[in-house]
Amino acid sequence: MNSPRYLITGGTSGSGKSLLAAFGNSARGIGRGDRFDITDAGIRSRIAELSLEFEVFVNHACSNKPFSQVELLEEVFSKWKKVNHQGYIVSTGSYSTYSLKPHIRLYTAAKLALDTYSRQCSKWCENHPGTFRVSIIRPGILDSERSRAKPSWPGYGVDMQDYAKLIQFLTTQPTQLLVPDLVLSSRDVAP
Repeated sequence: MNSPRYLITGGTSGSGKSLLAAFGNSARGIGRGDRFDITDAGIRSRIAELSLEFEVFVNHACSNKPFSQVELLEEVFSKWKKVNHQGYIVSTGSYSTYSLKPHIRLYTAAKLALDTYSRQCSKWCENHPGTFRVSIIRPGILDSERSRAKPSWPGYGVDMQDYAKLIQFLTTQPTQLLVPDLVLSSRDVAP
């Protein structure tokens, strides 16, 4: 795959906008701001159709309807499977699935569902050589304006440039190499 083009959901604000900037001109970001709200079934269908114009689909948007990201993955995966689209689907999961916290139970449940469904999709790809690939990346706290504004901000997080490099790394590996899931976290760097 030479110079892949990326479609990034949630790419019009927050960490998605930072991710979009990291990919530069090879990416298009879509989000609620331009009427691509993933909570709407009709919009998810439009996004799946649009994803066929790109080699890499980044399922990054999160919403107030937690399972929308899973439903979007189902829509895109089914579309790509139906037309035998070549490329890569990457979903943004969450490190929170490793440490259950009472104040984010529904968020964590949705991310666990996304994790499970993404790995099932990757398993399908494993059993169907020559098709696209699917991965989920579970980052820790993302270094974004929203994260930095929270009282729980530890002072460091996953830099979106690094996150973009990881996605680029995945998409440039030989097509027979499958990476169903990855965990990405960061640590404080002592001065």
